[in-house]
Amino acid sequence: MSRLDILLTIVVAFLIGVNIYSLTEMGLIESRWARVITIGIFLILAILFSSLKNFLLLGAFFLLLICDFFILKYEYHFSKYAYLSIHSFSYLLLLFNIRNEIKKPELSKFQLVYFSVVLIINTILLYGLSSMLTEDINDSVLKMLFFIHGFSTILLVMAAFFYCNYKANKLSSLFFISILILALSDLTMFSAYYVSFMEFYYLERILYVIGLGCLVNFSWKYSRTKKRAAEAETDIPEV
Repeated sequence: MSRLDILLTIVVAFLIGVNIYSLTEMGLIESRWARVITIGIFLILAILFSSLKNFLLLGAFFLLLICDFFILKYEYHFSKYAYLSIHSFSYLLLLFNIRNEIKKPELSKFQLVYFSVVLIINTILLYGLSSMLTEDINDSVLKMLFFIHGFSTILLVMAAFFYCNYKANKLSSLFFISILILALSDLTMFSAYYVSFMEFYYLERILYVIGLGCLVNFSWKYSRTKKRAAEAETDIPEV
């Protein structure tokens, strides 16, 4: 375990404690500020220890920070529109970040049918979940953005799965785990807010901190891997 891994583990544990304390002992606005500070700290860590050339990954972190500022006033329609739109775009940036790492999958007919069925089932589940969470919402724009956000989440999870399956290494597994945890964090957050499952706020915040921590860890290792690959190419003697 490297020093950076130890540092990140300490930061994750500390931020989980801070967020749980803010939810238990502080008011709504203070607990939301704790979430903003959390992503702010992770953004700083990502900038400090990742390559600035990896602008897609750092851009995703930056957009996630902007999203959380809109959570401060989430009761306003504009804040909900902005959060869902920007959050969806941040997920697309994460997807584009690994697009060159995924070659066109060579799927058998059975695998193609399997993944098609999985996509259809996930889309149906997304529709059912979205309908349940937005049942009392009469805002058609908000419902549309909710569906777009859910679909972008499904695309990112599937891309992360293909990346993990194709590379089959610790780095790709770390990315897949981080995306899966962040997707679960979104689900619990929406459930807590729209269906009033207040206990889910604790689970959402724990998942959010762990997911961001895994994503920062991925950004460190991803940048280091890219740097080593670039150095290896420059060391190849010309013929």
